Amino acid sequence: MERWNKSIRLSLSITVLVLSVSTFARTLKCDFIVDNLCYEILSEEEHTVGVSYDFHGDYIPELKNKRPTGELIIPDTVVFNGTKYTVTEISNYGFEDLFSIPSVKLPNTLKIINDGGLCQALSSEELYLPPSVEYLGFAALVNNNLKTVNLENVKYFGSYALMKTSVTEAYIRRNVQYDAGVFFKCNELEKVIIEDGVTSLPSYIFGNCPNLRKVELPNSLTDIGDHALDGCTIDSITIPKEVKILRHGLLAENHNLKEVILLEGIDTIEYWVFLNCYSLEKIHIPASVRYVHERAVYFFKEPDDPTPQIKDIYCEGTTPPKEGCYVEGGTLHVPKGYKEIYATTDNWAKYGENIVDDIELSGIHNAQLKTQDFDTPKYDLQGRRVAHPKQGEIYIQGGRKVMR
Repeated sequence: MERWNKSIRLSLSITVLVLSVSTFARTLKCDFIVDNLCYEILSEEEHTVGVSYDFHGDYIPELKNKRPTGELIIPDTVVFNGTKYTVTEISNYGFEDLFSIPSVKLPNTLKIINDGGLCQALSSEELYLPPSVEYLGFAALVNNNLKTVNLENVKYFGSYALMKTSVTEAYIRRNVQYDAGVFFKCNELEKVIIEDGVTSLPSYIFGNCPNLRKVELPNSLTDIGDHALDGCTIDSITIPKEVKILRHGLLAENHNLKEVILLEGIDTIEYWVFLNCYSLEKIHIPASVRYVHERAVYFFKEPDDPTPQIKDIYCEGTTPPKEGCYVEGGTLHVPKGYKEIYATTDNWAKYGENIVDDIELSGIHNAQLKTQDFDTPKYDLQGRRVAHPKQGEIYIQGGRKVMR
């Protein structure tokens, strides 16, 4: 089935990637052992070390099964051959696959948790990161039952750093680097705050977070990666005008999505942006859009799938976007006097008699005069909700421009 080949398999492949790397990429580097922990000398000049374990005895047989039975305490410093070393890193996959550590006390000198450093290691729901920790590597905390972890001092989040944890809130801060899928498959994630000034969101950052129902995107955003909000339960969202490209799979599998506000300025809508968005009833495509992939709106139509609710596509441009997206049984609404142009252009022509030229052009960026539907939320042209709209002003309502 196509759904399996394209959607589920993609999710599984990412999971397998994270788990397989943690399983097979680990190579223990141990220069000395203190209290059953292995230490790798990072710098003889600065006297710094990274820390790891070998409780499975894969490399050092005498350490087999000498795992902690209570809290794992990693010291700030250790002494070897009369030299004091400062612990600044958890080594690559240093404590992965332990599963049973009830809690861990990290050293106050720690700066870096490397790739897979605490992958599948903790049974506790809380982890305290010392303020000195600024770097979380690839899959650093993946697949832990963590609900609370302080991340305010971290400056770099590697790909899938917190994948499959139980965190309930995420704060995306400006001047911080986030790689792909940082919060991928965080099933308990409910609240996301994206700081004003953030300009980009990477691919899959909130992909497959089924309890994520609301995300407010700041106007500072200029780029959103593919599948960034795939598989959530968002019901309404406004895409900022500076985001020029809606990348593939951006809002795919948001089955509760009913309202999308696309502001003037968007240029391209790629494939599967609205894949299986069954609750979406209409889409308003701004006049600025020059390209719409033929499968921007698409449904797999498996036997047990809900019935798609989409009935109306509104294209506000006097020049039809290239390629075009046909929705079976839908009605295409175009500006008055431009029916014939759409009826002879790319996939828009497939609507045939279901093309209606009923969009009024006011000359002000194709804004529509509209004096009804006062119960529908209104937004200004920057995407901010307006509680008390003023007479004669232009607003976004129901995904289209209106004049109060």
